[in-house]
Amino acid sequence: VRAEEHSGWSYVTGEEKDGAVIYDYLKEATLDDMVSVLLTKREGRRVEELVDDFYRVFLSSAQESEEYHGEQFAEVFGPQRCPGKKKCCKNLDIDLIFDNIFCRNGAYEVIDTEWVFPFEVPVEYVMWRVLNELFYKHPGLSQIVSHQGLEEKYGITPEDAEVFKEWEIHFAYQYVGSYGL
Repeated sequence: VRAEEHSGWSYVTGEEKDGAVIYDYLKEATLDDMVSVLLTKREGRRVEELVDDFYRVFLSSAQESEEYHGEQFAEVFGPQRCPGKKKCCKNLDIDLIFDNIFCRNGAYEVIDTEWVFPFEVPVEYVMWRVLNELFYKHPGLSQIVSHQGLEEKYGITPEDAEVFKEWEIHFAYQYVGSYGL
C-alpha cells in the first residue's frame, strides 16, 4: 500500500486488520542491497551516484535555518548546537538509512517511519547518519569511496560530526531509551 507520495518516493503504509498492521511484502532491492552489489564490482563512482540521487530525491528541498534548535528539538536530540546555519526540513524521517529504502518501478519506497518529527531537522544530520551506517555496514566501502569526501560534499564539517554524535547519543539513551544502539 502506498501513501503520502512525494516526488520520486513514498512511504510504505500498512492496513489494519484484526488489531495488527499488515504490510505488503517488498521483494525489491533496498538501496543498501544496491550498494553491496556495487561494492562487489568495486564501482565507487556508482555508489556516489546512488548517494547523490538519494540526496536529490529526499533532502534537496531543505531550506537554510538557524532556528531549528528549539525546545522540541532539544528534548529529542539534546542541548548541543552546531555552529552556523543548517539546511533543514520539517517532518523529516531521520531513519532514512539505505536498509529502509526500496526501489520499485523507478521510485523509492520507505519503511520504518517512526522517527519523523514535526520540527526542523538539519539534513546534514540525516546524511551523517546515512553515511555512517553505510561505511559501518560495508567496511570495504572506504577502499573505493571517501567517507570524508562525501561528508565534505554534503556540508558535514568535523565540528558538525562531533555534535551529531552527541545528538545520536542523546536520542538513543535519553529519548528512545535504547542502550543497545
